[in-house]
Amino acid sequence: GDHGTAVAASGADDPESIQRLVGDIFFPISEEMNIIQSLVMSWRMIREEKTMVEEIFVDGSPSGHMLRALSFPFRMHEYLGRLGKMVAAVRKAVIFDAKRREMLDRRAAMAVTFNSFMSVLSQPAISTTILVSIPETMALAETWRTLLSLDELKVPVSNLILNKIHDRDGTSKTCCPFCNERIQNEASIIAETEARARARNLAFTRVPLLAREIHGIPALVSLGRQLLDQGRDACPEITTKASLF
Repeated sequence: GDHGTAVAASGADDPESIQRLVGDIFFPISEEMNIIQSLVMSWRMIREEKTMVEEIFVDGSPSGHMLRALSFPFRMHEYLGRLGKMVAAVRKAVIFDAKRREMLDRRAAMAVTFNSFMSVLSQPAISTTILVSIPETMALAETWRTLLSLDELKVPVSNLILNKIHDRDGTSKTCCPFCNERIQNEASIIAETEARARARNLAFTRVPLLAREIHGIPALVSLGRQLLDQGRDACPEITTKASLF
């Protein structure tokens, strides 16, 4: 940001500014670091032990922590490139203590591994991202923000699943004015969402609000198969009834 640019331009003769800049940049907050470390450790284990893995699932919420964590290697590359000469000068001047230099080296090495993982995410032939949302304005705003962030990271998105959709036929027969109004509002949100998804060439899937929670692995597998069987070109509304689960 502006602060980083201003400090970088000031040169390597301002130890306090350098310490503040490096502290802000290279040490993500704990929530982001937990995501980064878990992905890096898993990826290293798979590569170093040559583990045969057919599929890897990364399940996360579209929070700011997750999106900033995914941008970690790109930010590291950007800042290291911008501050390369400064960091070299800092090392020679021994402005950093040994512990801080070691931590900086570890973060840089971690960024290299994480970048390898992100390079897989950016290949549509072997990787995809599926966004799951619900038909509510705030939730969908976060979903579209996530989509734009993933675009910036060159991470392909193939599907948008809209979950917890009310049964229009069943609810419209009730005498609940609130329910009927909710259905009408929901219908317009769904129509707009589907249009935006189609414009982005995203496979669009509707999942109904079931009468009760899905319990057990077999039930989840069954619902998952129905989602997968729809394919990218044909995505009709899932009509699975809660009684099956």
